[in-house]
Amino acid sequence: SFLASTFIGVLLGLLHRRRFVYCSQWPPAWREQLLRRWQLQDRVLLLLSIAYLGFCMTYVGLFLATVSERDHDAFLTAAGVVMLKSWVVVPICLACMLACLSSVMTKQHLWFAEIEEGL
Repeated sequence: SFLASTFIGVLLGLLHRRRFVYCSQWPPAWREQLLRRWQLQDRVLLLLSIAYLGFCMTYVGLFLATVSERDHDAFLTAAGVVMLKSWVVVPICLACMLACLSSVMTKQHLWFAEIEEGL
């Protein structure tokens, strides 16, 4: 399961890869070809993402349909705690830590002077 999800993640990451292309000297046909290739990659990425999401939802649904009520409740509780932690607790803690760090690092701090001298 870990290898399969890693493979899917890597595959989707490869389809989503972009880099800056400076093409002012290119003929218009080359630019259009690059844009068409990117649009095709975007469509394939969207299609594979939706298919993978549907597979995951079906898998979890079938799992929940076959387990006992107690295990069902435990799974939903664990999933809720993980989502709360990932989407609420960790971002708030990171924001507070970064705010404290930025308030400690003032413009008059010696590190800033050393960094500015090095530039």
